[in-house]
Amino acid sequence: MLIPRQKSPRPAFTLIELLTVIAIIGVLAAILIPVIGSVRERMNDSRCVSNLRQIYGYCLAYAADNGQKLPTVNHTFYNDLWPYAYPEESNPVISGPGFPDDLKGTVFECYAMSESEGAANMRSYGINSYLRPFYLEHQEEDDQDPSGPRLTAVHELPKTVFISDTYSDSRIRPPVLQKAFQRHGGHVNALFLDGHVEAVTEDFPGVMDSGSTFWRGVN
Repeated sequence: MLIPRQKSPRPAFTLIELLTVIAIIGVLAAILIPVIGSVRERMNDSRCVSNLRQIYGYCLAYAADNGQKLPTVNHTFYNDLWPYAYPEESNPVISGPGFPDDLKGTVFECYAMSESEGAANMRSYGINSYLRPFYLEHQEEDDQDPSGPRLTAVHELPKTVFISDTYSDSRIRPPVLQKAFQRHGGHVNALFLDGHVEAVTEDFPGVMDSGSTFWRGVN
């Protein structure tokens, strides 16, 4: 009678082999995690640029319906543009701390925005508050009129910022952008009045000078 041959037990991993595998996994993780993070940052940056380009299209549609005037240059620009972006939905509520629930997942949310920014009022995008008539028309008294300008009232459209990433405010100004630079690793995405979107850093010409062409559209 033949006795079945018993299989020899499979040898277990040695401690050295286990440590080697763990070391290899650690090295791969150290390589891949930064790469994955970098890819995510680039994706968020691209989404933000796409958002701003779409917003410009809504601004032109708004101007076509409002005597060629652009949206109001305060927090209500969201409400001005909302019917063009989401015509079947009611206007969003833009108030209070945190990021407005009505804006989440919309073209008005930058995915790179994070609570780690430390902003009291989280906002993705702000509009250039120096485009008010007081500044563009050199009025003697500021009546706080937030009316948006006609494009023809701005001399240097390609050099004048319109809407960009912001920090805790729906109106952008030099000190606001200075805090917003952290969002995309040292730059903000800025939509200019001619419709192009550009990465703007702290040393961009005129960005920290509120009287510059960058803000007021004049030389």
